[in-house]
Amino acid sequence: AGTIGCFWAGIRSASSFKSDFFETLRILGRIYLAAIPLFILALISGCLTLDGVGFWIFIPFPSAFFGTAIGRLIREFKLPAPKLITILILLFCAFGIWVLEFFSFPQVYFYNHVWGLWPGPIYDESVSLTGSFFYFRWLTFLWIILLWIIPNWSQNLQTKLIAALALVSLMFSYLNLDEAGIISPTETIQAQLVGDHQTEHFEF
Repeated sequence: AGTIGCFWAGIRSASSFKSDFFETLRILGRIYLAAIPLFILALISGCLTLDGVGFWIFIPFPSAFFGTAIGRLIREFKLPAPKLITILILLFCAFGIWVLEFFSFPQVYFYNHVWGLWPGPIYDESVSLTGSFFYFRWLTFLWIILLWIIPNWSQNLQTKLIAALALVSLMFSYLNLDEAGIISPTETIQAQLVGDHQTEHFEF
């Protein structure tokens, strides 16, 4: 739902001059309307949890507005082929960044501004909302604000302050990805291990 909403909203905002905010809400409304059978099925089967409802809120909503912010930015800059550029940027955000993280970190879970979350191998009966998830969605929110403000950032003092605050907040937030549990570099995992054990053929 997050991926569909992100690309749908991004493509629409790249070429439409209607109210970006309310058009994004309409897109989300259509997505949730289409998902009603899934909600009913989850409710009947007893699989609907508070965390599940939370994921349905905090994955599609930020993702759709993230797509809108990018599409709106491309439109405001009056770049050629705005839909194509928006799609390429969103594809990079959705898959390019994931590939970089996949080959850079040993973790098996991933956060993404487009599709939200891949929790990795799950052995529990349910997936819970975590502080790391909300921290990452906070980053998405900051990106939305910054991308939304950029086309008119010099319009007045208020927009300049908002843009500066969003940029500084993003910079400091990205410095704490490891501590927030968004990424798990090899060094962090090694530091959390009790110690090394060496045999004749292996060291682990």
